[in-house]
Amino acid sequence: MDPISLILGGISAAGGLASGIAGLVQSNKQAQEAARMQRERDDFNRNMFNRQYYQDAISRNDTQHFLRQLRNNMRDTVEQQNNTAVITGQTPEAVAATKEANAKAYADAIASIDATNSQRKDAALAGYQASKNQSFADWMNNYNQQANNWTNFANQAFAIGAQGINTIGSAIDAKYTPATAETPAVDISQQHLKPQY
Repeated sequence: MDPISLILGGISAAGGLASGIAGLVQSNKQAQEAARMQRERDDFNRNMFNRQYYQDAISRNDTQHFLRQLRNNMRDTVEQQNNTAVITGQTPEAVAATKEANAKAYADAIASIDATNSQRKDAALAGYQASKNQSFADWMNNYNQQANNWTNFANQAFAIGAQGINTIGSAIDAKYTPATAETPAVDISQQHLKPQY
């Protein structure tokens, strides 16, 4: 048996197997990093959704600014109406009508804010659902990639093992090949009797 062929076959098999294991370990590290990043993205999207969906529309800064301006304008209008009433002698009913109109305008503004908030909630929910669907698709791609990596590793290990076995088998076959017209027969039983130099 040719020991060099056996050693080379073993080294080749071990080297290929080590290479496959190293690739699998690296792939696993990348998959874990991708999963960590995906969890962070999911947490960010969930927090963003909760903030957008459950936020009180009236307490938003832009809404508070709008309502403050509206109240200031209404106050100015009532003050002008009062000053005009003093000069022109308008009845208190006219001032009351202005106040009532202002109250209706304020109520309409609140209703409009509520309607806009419903649209904002719908958009936040749709965006969150889209991000969850994308996250699931990314998770499935990562899972499938890992499954493919394991399959490739198993195939590579099998091929390397088969190659090593073939190398060893070829070395054995070369040592104990029966006689043909081209190669003379070797008497295996008498080999151990020959003197070794």
